[in-house]
Amino acid sequence: MMLRIDPTPFGLIELLFARELWRFEIREVPPLDPVPSLGASSRLASGPRLGSGEMASLWRRDWARAWEQFDPPNPEATGPDARTARMLATLDDAQLAQAVSGVPSEFWSRGIDRGALGAWRQRLTESDHHPTSLDATPERRSLPALIAAWQTGLTDIVQLPYAGFFAERINSRTLVVSATTRFEPALFTRALATPLRGAGPGPGPDPDR
Repeated sequence: MMLRIDPTPFGLIELLFARELWRFEIREVPPLDPVPSLGASSRLASGPRLGSGEMASLWRRDWARAWEQFDPPNPEATGPDARTARMLATLDDAQLAQAVSGVPSEFWSRGIDRGALGAWRQRLTESDHHPTSLDATPERRSLPALIAAWQTGLTDIVQLPYAGFFAERINSRTLVVSATTRFEPALFTRALATPLRGAGPGPGPDPDR
């Protein structure tokens, strides 16, 4: 059984940090735990008016694009779709790499204190949740539920620093959970049984939360 665990997907983590910096009220994306320390980060004075709906729309666009890295391949595809063909024709190699990597646009990076972002990401990877042995890993402690989910096509688990219980099966291959969910066996077992939901611009709050 092959399973990929992604505890801190960089593009998504950077966008969540940017959301805290810009104080966007993106209600479809849960609050964070732990909340990052912003350090010397600062919102930019250039571009659209600070806090405007236009800025929040730009963030939502990048958030949706960052989730495309988890889209399953289309076995019926015989060539690039219209969007991909347009990118191939108009972008240079660096721009193309960014467009397909899930990394957010450079705009959000300009005001971010990279040290503060790195410290927050490091904190996420060194949390007290981390097991000391293979048998103590969340996947081993919820093995029967994991096997059942794998049999339905699950191959990827994405962990994000959302507060409280969170679980969403965004496609047949990918389950998104909060750290709280993944490291609590009862919650993780419940999460692994989450049914597939309709596609959307990245996960939103679980209705049972």
